[in-house]
Order: sequence, then structure tokens, then C-alpha cells
Amino acid sequence: DIIGSSKSVNIIKKNINKLSLTNARVLLSGEAGTGKKLIAKKIHQSSSRSEKPFISINCSVLDNRNFDEQLFGNDSNNNKSLGYIQQAEGGTILLNEICDMPYELQSKLTDFLQKETYSIKNENEKVYSNIRFISTTNKNPNNEIEQKKLKKDLYYRLNVAHIRVPTLNNRRDDIPILIDFFIQKIKKKNNLPEIKLSKDVYTVLQTCSWPGNITQLKNFVDWLYIMYPKIINRGNNITVNLLPKELFKNSNQLNESKSNKLIMNLPIKEARKEFEKKYLINQVNRFGGNISKTANFIGMERSALHRKIKNIGVKK
Repeated sequence: DIIGSSKSVNIIKKNINKLSLTNARVLLSGEAGTGKKLIAKKIHQSSSRSEKPFISINCSVLDNRNFDEQLFGNDSNNNKSLGYIQQAEGGTILLNEICDMPYELQSKLTDFLQKETYSIKNENEKVYSNIRFISTTNKNPNNEIEQKKLKKDLYYRLNVAHIRVPTLNNRRDDIPILIDFFIQKIKKKNNLPEIKLSKDVYTVLQTCSWPGNITQLKNFVDWLYIMYPKIINRGNNITVNLLPKELFKNSNQLNESKSNKLIMNLPIKEARKEFEKKYLINQVNRFGGNISKTANFIGMERSALHRKIKNIGVKK
């Protein structure tokens, strides 16, 4: 399932429900680690094609020398093989990182998407295909088109419906929910005790930057199990001082010039809110995630600071 209850995640869930009722091709764009493949699987599983195959293709490994065979198969006596299209018949093909597909192969794929028929190697008969295509990219397609790395006609063939997948930094409300989900998943899979995190830890983790997105957050939970088995086995809380220092080095401090320029172009109410976000994030990370020290320094009650930073960075 798609984990989270933030506004951006709820929009994605609604879009999945809408797209599952159609056979439209979908493009999922977003940074690495944001869960694009999971969303693609959810669209497939919620659709009328759910009982048919879901085939994922890494576009960067497609080879010009045997592309036709990889995609459409080979029917020669000495080397019979099923291509991706045959394997996925009636189901869904996920084109992972479409912008990484070799440029010279993109015309062949575009031609197939237009005609929806193909020929198996060593066979002359045309075969009609019934497949849904979902594509992902962590790059800007328009930039890739300008740089002659992505063909415009292929882009428009695949981009019938577009979902932009948010970064974890743009859905900070979901961080505690995701952490608890990963704890339960790892606990169940490996028959381990449950990690207990102090309230401050959840608060601090919402102020940290996560350039690796959900993948990095999951790796962080794995790291806790590896580093602190004794504390976890005793049922003690993981506290802020036990968190890796790298989290604070990569804290979500906005670039000064960009941030100041943004604030100067906002109405005073919004500018004040943006400044407060930036200020609190910087102070929390200044004190290494120690909420009590931060609250004492800025002259705020600890409980009030908890409430204040709960929604920091959340895209309203």
C-alpha cells in the first residue's frame, strides 16, 4: 500500500483510483527513492489487469544489438525466447527510467506504441498486443528532450497521464508514519523486537533533510537495528543523541539567497510563516536535535516547540 496521510499522498491515492479504471499510459516523475515503482504496481494491482503479469524493465540495460529480441522475442529453433511484450500480454509493462533508454532505440519503441503490433524474430506474422505501459523518470523530461536524450514523440506517447511523486522533504507529516511502518515490517520479517523511539526523535527526524527520500528513511531504520541491538532488546528508547550525525549535517537548511529571495516576494503573513519554518529548523539542527536545549535557547515551552515543528516543511 501507499503509506501516508499527507495532502500530497492523498492526491496520489485518488489519482491511482482514477487511473485504475482506465488503460491510459502513465508517466511517474520524481526523485530517486520516492516510491515510483510502488505506485506503478498499485495502479496495476487496482486495475482490471491485476491477474495478468507486471513486468518491470530497466531501460538503461536495453541493447541496440538485440533490442527486438529483448522486446518481441525470438522464434528460431536454436534460440527460442519470449520477449517482454509476450511475457506481459494482457498486463502491464513498467519502463523504469525512460530517459535512460538508448536514444537510437526510442524510435523503435515509439513505432510499436503507435501501431501496437509487432513481429517475433524469424516470424513474419504481425501480432497484436494488449499491454498497458507505465513509465518512470527521475529527470526533467523537457530538459532531456532539449539535450536530445529523449525523443519528443516517445514522451508524448507515454505521457497520457502524469503523476508527480513528491520528495520526502515535501511530505514531512508522513515521516513518523513511515518510520513506524518500516519498524513493523523489519520486526515481522526478521522476528525482531520493536524499536522504541523517544518523542524527540520523531520530532527531530521531521526536521532533517532526506535526499535519498523513502529509501534513505528505510535504510535509517535498518541502521538502528544494526547499531543498537542491546538497547532494542532491553526495550529502552532510542534517544536523539544516538542518531547518526550525518542527519544533522544534511539538515534541511534552505539556501540563503534563494530563501531570502522567496521570502521577499511573499505577503507579510506568508513571509513570517516561511521565516519561522527556516528559523526553527536551523535552531533544532544547531543543537543536534535536542528539543529541550532548542526550546530553552529560543525562549519557548518544550511542548509548544513540539507542536510548532510538527508541520515544518509540509506542503500545504
